[in-house]
Amino acid sequence: MSGSNNNNILELGKMSIPPPPPPQTNDIQDITKYDEHLLLPKSRSDTINYNSCYNYTITTSDIPSNDYDIHQSPPTELTPILSGHRVPLNAKSNNIDIYISNSIQQNDKRKYSIRSLFTLDFELTAEALPSLIISVIGLTLSGWLLDVVKNWRIYKAIPDLIVLVPILLNLKGNLEMNLASRLSTESNLGHLDSYRMGREIILGNMVVLQAQAFIVGSVSGLFAWFMGGLSLHHFVGIDKTIVLVISSIFSASVCSFILGTMVSLIIIYSKKFKINPDNVATPLAASMGDLVTLLVLSLCGDALIQLKGTIFNDILLIILIALIPVWCYLALKNEYVHDVLFEGWVPIFSSLVITSIAGIVFEKHMDSYKGIAVIMPVLNGIAGNIGSLYVSRLSTDLHLRVVKDYLKTFITLFWIHLPTEWFFLLMVEFFKLGDTNVSVLFTLVYTAMSVLLMVIILFFAHMATHWFWNHHLNPDNYCLPTLTALSDVLGTIFLVYQYDFLAFLGDTSNTIEQKNSSHH
Repeated sequence: MSGSNNNNILELGKMSIPPPPPPQTNDIQDITKYDEHLLLPKSRSDTINYNSCYNYTITTSDIPSNDYDIHQSPPTELTPILSGHRVPLNAKSNNIDIYISNSIQQNDKRKYSIRSLFTLDFELTAEALPSLIISVIGLTLSGWLLDVVKNWRIYKAIPDLIVLVPILLNLKGNLEMNLASRLSTESNLGHLDSYRMGREIILGNMVVLQAQAFIVGSVSGLFAWFMGGLSLHHFVGIDKTIVLVISSIFSASVCSFILGTMVSLIIIYSKKFKINPDNVATPLAASMGDLVTLLVLSLCGDALIQLKGTIFNDILLIILIALIPVWCYLALKNEYVHDVLFEGWVPIFSSLVITSIAGIVFEKHMDSYKGIAVIMPVLNGIAGNIGSLYVSRLSTDLHLRVVKDYLKTFITLFWIHLPTEWFFLLMVEFFKLGDTNVSVLFTLVYTAMSVLLMVIILFFAHMATHWFWNHHLNPDNYCLPTLTALSDVLGTIFLVYQYDFLAFLGDTSNTIEQKNSSHH
């Protein structure tokens, strides 16, 4: 916000106060675009004092009590006018003290060396690594569960359900991670500190999540039916399609409620324990979302397949479809989230198309290699979780107009992904998950493949977050779906090539021989 025009005013709800005096510099221009590089003055003579601050004391005795509201503007706006303002919520005197500081913080140019490639952010490591380890446990359980349920009656009766699994897990994961990223940003901006505002924001986001879950569930079920029919060269009947769509909607809705509640609690208590929610919320939301969604989807489908062709399934489908406008109406009534309902649908449904590639690849190879059902969700999930964590941190800084040392964050996230991957391989070997033979050669090839995937995802996260921001699109809603879809597709393809490469090197211990001919 430029201070060069004295006629400008800073609006705080309905109450208006004069703007702070302009910085004592020459030819200062308003910064309206956040570049991915450091924001530095054009010349040494243009150095700006970014540590300046201004204090105002406003007497409220002359202002009608109903004529101002310090929370008038919805906190979901992409770029807050001033992110550095603080107003006491429970002022007991007739004065309101307002502290205003410049919202852009600068870093000097840094010289990086080889040593900087091994310098970690210890605060980030201490907060993010435990949540990533927990997420690996959740993802491993998801992979183990997928390896078990793929032989259930429902997956044999409706093969399209296998195609639905990665599609629904990706879309549901996007919704939960979008929620976690949005609430993390709101928390770091201080919008959850007020009980009234925090309650409205959280309840509004829960309603939006239900509306998104119903829409995503119905669309992903129909899309899985279509893609499965193309892959198998025949389409299942209407009765099985109804079971497929109901299972998708019901599991998406139930899991949205469970995971939305969990994410909200994580955000609230992270702030109380002085933990940055950006470092813990997105990995936990994504990992637990996969496990709960897969479990509910399998149980619901297995129960509904027994009612195939009955009027019960028809009535249930009608009720679920009719609830979509109800959730949308409730979301539109909430001033804090009504814009969210319309944001991010293009990347979400674009990710649906992209992720369907992963579903088809998995369907064709799930009976060809040992442990692929166990490894695929974890490999894709770790890369997606770390990339989403990076996006969440970047997005918060962009909203706060803060520039940090992102190379250090990039390097830290890259290195902490390695012990996370190795911890997963130890679990696979110790518990013999998927009957996988984790040899030294397998570990080396898997590590090299995961490193390549992680580098691609982190670079994409960095570039995409800034691209969306510079095009006036909130990265919390637009970046995560594209990133997780890319992680799913690349991870699944890399995993198949890993098994092929191991067979090329002579290690066929993880190849199912009787299915090998059909693969080739």
